[in-house]
Amino acid sequence: MGIAMGGNVAGPILYIVIWAAAVYGISHWGVKLGYKQGTDIIDSPMFSEANVKKVTSILGILGLIMIGGLSAGFVSVSTPIAWTVGEATTQLQTILDGLMPGLLPFITVVVAYFFHAKKNVGIIPLLLGMVAVGAICALVGIL
Repeated sequence: MGIAMGGNVAGPILYIVIWAAAVYGISHWGVKLGYKQGTDIIDSPMFSEANVKKVTSILGILGLIMIGGLSAGFVSVSTPIAWTVGEATTQLQTILDGLMPGLLPFITVVVAYFFHAKKNVGIIPLLLGMVAVGAICALVGIL
């Protein structure tokens, strides 16, 4: 995604090639294994309840890491709020970046996660709500 956003044509091409190779490799291996093992593989220790829970947990952690990395790199939220006392002008964004760089994008992702995962808000209403809140905040001069 980073390569493509930089305007390089290699981004989508690499994505297609890598995705096709991975899907072909995994599908080919899975079909051969399924043909060879048949229904006996479901009773194997590989698909025990404990192993399935471990794999699910690991994949959940990996997904959160990926979302964290993508949100840190691609979510951009900043505020133009500033005030002047005497001759000194202080910008709120500078203070927030001093507390934690990327604090506003982090808060945006956490709020979106909260509404989606905890309050069961669908993706489309969530995106429309974020666009509405962003537009209102931009009109008011907050974001």
